[in-house]
Amino acid sequence: MKKGKLIYIPSNVILFDTGIGKGILRSKETAEPTHALCLGRDESSEHFLRILHEGEQWSVHQRDVAEVSNVN
Repeated sequence: MKKGKLIYIPSNVILFDTGIGKGILRSKETAEPTHALCLGRDESSEHFLRILHEGEQWSVHQRDVAEVSNVN
């Protein structure tokens, strides 16, 4: 997914934040379906995306989200 795209995140998806060389610093699970802004690929893995969700940056596996294609 490209930077700047709106993404859909279903419920029960794990979001996490990592520190370089420090592993996972924090995580949370989405309680309900939500949306976020894609910030691009996560530097730690090609399979993860960096997102902006509720004013904070997180990482999420790309298989767990979908691009919102029609926003009106």
